[in-house]
Amino acid sequence: MTINATPLQKAMFAALVALLIATILVGRELIRRVMYPPGARPAPVIGHTQVALLLGSRTRAVLASIAMLRAAGAIDSADDGTLFTLPAAPTGANDTDRAILAEVNRGGSSWPWINNDGYTATTLRTAAVQLHRAGLIATSTKWASRIAWMTTAVAVVEFIGLLPLTGVPFADGPALVITGSPFVIAVGLGLVRLPPSSRARRRIEGAARREHGPPNPGPAGRWPTDPQQAGMVVAVRGISAIWDADPAFAKRARLPVRDPDDDGSSSLGESE
Repeated sequence: MTINATPLQKAMFAALVALLIATILVGRELIRRVMYPPGARPAPVIGHTQVALLLGSRTRAVLASIAMLRAAGAIDSADDGTLFTLPAAPTGANDTDRAILAEVNRGGSSWPWINNDGYTATTLRTAAVQLHRAGLIATSTKWASRIAWMTTAVAVVEFIGLLPLTGVPFADGPALVITGSPFVIAVGLGLVRLPPSSRARRRIEGAARREHGPPNPGPAGRWPTDPQQAGMVVAVRGISAIWDADPAFAKRARLPVRDPDDDGSSSLGESE
């Protein structure tokens, strides 16, 4: 197939290609800024609860707190899954840790009950709001989708204006397919996959995974000496870290073997 195009057509074609790419890049940046607005407030202290919310869900945040309290020697479990407190007082406990400890102290609480406890949910909601205000948890996904559709529409118009400059006749189907393929790929890569996270969030997640992600090199059945680190390991690796460090406790507490499905509850995603 031979395409005849004048030098002016070639120059205009190159300019429109650049405009098309710029449109996609601007659209992506707008989507990112809508989903992850620059933090007008300072980021909260990043502990195991915050990392669990960023990497997993509220359920993982509860598990991370249970791991922290267990590693601190503050809780244990009966064989029927009922948790109970021990004399040891955990140091450095955050609001979620204290809420779970208070619920266990009231007696008769098992893992599923704590996971649905209202006070615990309130503390996790507060932590999620703080992360959102710092630009670390996504919001406004509806507006992001609208921007994606608008950017796609603009890109389609630009593409239609670009076709005559290629010298390809509209009746030539294969040529149009060849010409349109880069556009489809560009839109697919640029818009269909919305930005998954803010830059600040990726930095925090990367640091947490590097420090706490690999399995513990020590023998199984042993918590890290620092309870906060135990909570962080579970926040990063999930419930498998509890089974690795303290399988007897995990069995008595009747914890699930695999991480419960993430329900997305760490995000404030549908707000506008």
